[in-house]
Amino acid sequence: MKMKRTKAQMEMMGLAIVVILLALGMFFLVRFMVVENPPEIKKTFTSKELASNMIGAFLKTDSGCGDRNLRMDDLIIAYVEFEDFTCEEKNITTYLEDSINYIFNKTLTKWGKSYAIKIDFPNQDDICLPKNSAGQCVTCPAGKESKLWPMPSDYGNILITMDICT
Repeated sequence: MKMKRTKAQMEMMGLAIVVILLALGMFFLVRFMVVENPPEIKKTFTSKELASNMIGAFLKTDSGCGDRNLRMDDLIIAYVEFEDFTCEEKNITTYLEDSINYIFNKTLTKWGKSYAIKIDFPNQDDICLPKNSAGQCVTCPAGKESKLWPMPSDYGNILITMDICT
């Protein structure tokens, strides 16, 4: 008789442990579902991917620079290598800035996204957009998600930084 009682008590203890483990599991599950903020994580990921994709698409875009059949990344490298390079009777700096403004205003601005882009050249003046009325670079006023895109050239690395303002 004593053996059956002990066995029943052990079964009850096992059942109690299982119930406690299930309760703890449910507690942690509910806690992490309530505490985490998935929309914020999604927003951060989306902004970083948008910046990366915009730079990648911009660099592979045809520049429209006459009959030279150059992409934007070719123009950026030409800016580093040839100071007197012109495109449609504009110097390369003006042409790049006009192209960046045109493309990003037709996409990001139209989608309601604020941005800042900076192209850091190893041996030339940097290009940054947008600019204020005084010609100074405008940065994101609050938070931002950034993407850095390095481009190798014979004169050093060209660093393109794109910020999507949050």
